[in-house]
Amino acid sequence: MNSKDGVNKVDKKYQIFISSTYEDLKEQRQEVLKAILKLNQIPTGMELFHASNDDQWKVIQRVIDECDYYLLIIGGRYGSLDNEGVSYTEKEFIYAKKIGKPILAFLPKNKNYVEQSEPNKNKLNDFKTSVMDGKLVAYWENKHELKSEVILALTSIMEDYPSIGWIKGDHISSEELLLENSQLRKKIVMLEEEINMISTEPPKGSEEFAHGNDKFEITYTYMSEPFDTHNTETLSLTWNEIFKVISPNLVNEMAETRMKDCLNGYLLQKIKEHNKFEIGFNYRNFHIADTSFQTIKIQLVALGQIIESKKTRGVKDNDTYWTLTKYGYNLMMQLLAIRKRSANTRQKKSCRANI
Repeated sequence: MNSKDGVNKVDKKYQIFISSTYEDLKEQRQEVLKAILKLNQIPTGMELFHASNDDQWKVIQRVIDECDYYLLIIGGRYGSLDNEGVSYTEKEFIYAKKIGKPILAFLPKNKNYVEQSEPNKNKLNDFKTSVMDGKLVAYWENKHELKSEVILALTSIMEDYPSIGWIKGDHISSEELLLENSQLRKKIVMLEEEINMISTEPPKGSEEFAHGNDKFEITYTYMSEPFDTHNTETLSLTWNEIFKVISPNLVNEMAETRMKDCLNGYLLQKIKEHNKFEIGFNYRNFHIADTSFQTIKIQLVALGQIIESKKTRGVKDNDTYWTLTKYGYNLMMQLLAIRKRSANTRQKKSCRANI
């Protein structure tokens, strides 16, 4: 007998995530494992991992993503809590519900059952209430009854709501594989084209931010001698001018400290051009104010022109590195590439020379 997708059900195996508190339900979990194996399906669960930190929680999420069904067993304990005061069992349930994973839940027949030593009784009761809200729920009194209920529930859901599952390669025809491969390739090409198009354009909404020829007032400080005074002044530059200064150095990547030095050098040059320094004074410790530098950095990120580099560094390298986005690279080319003079421009210059 064939299923809706044309694959014999015997040849398809489903992966089932078992979620529960651990220490108090060891025997019950073993019976559920036996039940799943008896149905020739694939059990998996958090006892293989221990979700005690963010990285391991990401692994748990990925495993739940890959599973076909999510099976929850609740006993008389709420379980260990994460930093936000939510048990990992409830955290798994919330995630499975969020991504739309088919859920099978098994609760004690005594709906008020809570172990005496449980410190989070109210949280456990609230958790049970949220689980019973519109889910496929069955009730158990002992491990043997739980095993029977699991077999019945899994048989029913696999029949009524077949999932993708795992299929042995020798049960798929070469024509089906070729067709699927062709469809996937087309989808990949379309997605890559969409990503490239997005990445070479400014982010949506960035047109509301100051950019291009809009001016930004940069604050800088320096010491002047012979009176050894500390001075704070400002100089206005356009956002395009700022980007033109640093972008060539970001083609590969640049340390944040070097990026600041680059802006310092340009500012000093502009100040000298404007004759802002008085004759007869010595100037030292010139640098852009940190508030101005941080604003520039945030603005260029918001405009989609630069992005933090994620390359692996040495242990002693604590600097932050920045590089151009694809859009930033294209913008740099537009601002800095030398344009070919038009024939009309050359002709006008030639006419002026003959006058």
